[in-house]
Amino acid sequence: MARLLISSAAAIAMLSLQSSCSPDHAQVSKLATLDGYDHIKFGVSFTDIIGIMGSDLFNPVSVSECAENMPIDGCSLYRREDSSFFTMQAGIPYALELAFSKFDKLFRIGLVYNREGNISKAQCLEVLGRSIDWASKQYGEFKFGYSDKKSMILAKSPEGRKFEIGATDSDFFFGTVDRKYEGKRNIEVMGTFINVDGVPMCSVAVHFNDDAAGSILNRGNVPDTKKIDAVTKK
Repeated sequence: MARLLISSAAAIAMLSLQSSCSPDHAQVSKLATLDGYDHIKFGVSFTDIIGIMGSDLFNPVSVSECAENMPIDGCSLYRREDSSFFTMQAGIPYALELAFSKFDKLFRIGLVYNREGNISKAQCLEVLGRSIDWASKQYGEFKFGYSDKKSMILAKSPEGRKFEIGATDSDFFFGTVDRKYEGKRNIEVMGTFINVDGVPMCSVAVHFNDDAAGSILNRGNVPDTKKIDAVTKK
């Protein structure tokens, strides 16, 4: 369920992001290119990743599904349920998720924080804000902006960066910011909070994307835009 929340937030961002900036922070980075995250580079193959990082880091089901589904739909590698985090940023432990196109090219590197239970909407929103803060300091300021302003409200990170979230009630929000680079590459920071049958679920991710290597058709199911608009306009 948590993975679906992040996928939904990503789709919402891709469908509705526009280019308006947070006015309170000038861009601090002039980087024009993006080649991946740390030592993980865009365009490498599934076998390259397994050879470099090993398969123990990932859920064995996702490894098997990659071998089966790669030629048709592409695939994603997720962390093992019992594994430790991949990296720690601003006190937030992120797991690693990788997505490959059907042509066996790594096009998305995801740093993902998921928590089910014992977390409030305010705490989840703070984790999203802290993620925006550290990513902004490392890569430069991010942009936000949704087409339907009536359904959005302004939020502020712990360091004062403004961003927009959609929040229909006390049990839900989604928010996304992005930073674009040359060659159809970008970084997205996104978060979703929802309460399902009394269980609060928080998902926050920092995605490094290479849209030239992978297309939206290789990223899984995309939510119906009419249904998204219906939810955000309630």
